[in-house]
Amino acid sequence: MRNKLIILFLSINTIVLSQELSVTHFKELNNLKAEIGKSSRKLKGAKFEELYQTYDSNVFKKTMFEYLKTTDYKSVDDYFWYSHFFMDDYYNSTINKELALEILQKGKIDIEKRLKKENLSDNEKLYLSMTRCQVLWLSGIYYFNENDLLKGGKFFDLAYENPDCIHAFPGTSKEEKEEIYKKYAEYKKN
Repeated sequence: MRNKLIILFLSINTIVLSQELSVTHFKELNNLKAEIGKSSRKLKGAKFEELYQTYDSNVFKKTMFEYLKTTDYKSVDDYFWYSHFFMDDYYNSTINKELALEILQKGKIDIEKRLKKENLSDNEKLYLSMTRCQVLWLSGIYYFNENDLLKGGKFFDLAYENPDCIHAFPGTSKEEKEEIYKKYAEYKKN
């Protein structure tokens, strides 16, 4: 019986791993809706984590970045969300700060490149600009959490240069937000 279970497990595992990860897997995350009373972001974070744990890390990264570069302006905030999922265990249990920082860095570059395009509608400009702020804030938070006040503060300064920024940067608790504000204030003193 034990051997049959092992063979079954290996067969299922082989089938799952043999399915190719595609951009479509990431697009489908945006259509997830949690049942009433539950968090759609937590559901999305859990499914994102499932993809991360199911596929080879190089395949996952390659496909994820391929998806992120091809998103429309309404889904470009996935740069923010994907990095957030890897930085904070509020949404899932997998923490990968190195990958989170890579997503933030590539997101900043991609969003700034998109903002330079001509013929953007006012809505597209505003959405891209606000998403850029989210990426900048989360980059700052990353460095504040690493006790690098200089880099963290510089990212916050960049975010606050934008008059369109919404001033509700990420933080899952009041205490967490207060700690970040303290670090930013400390940076500003120097």
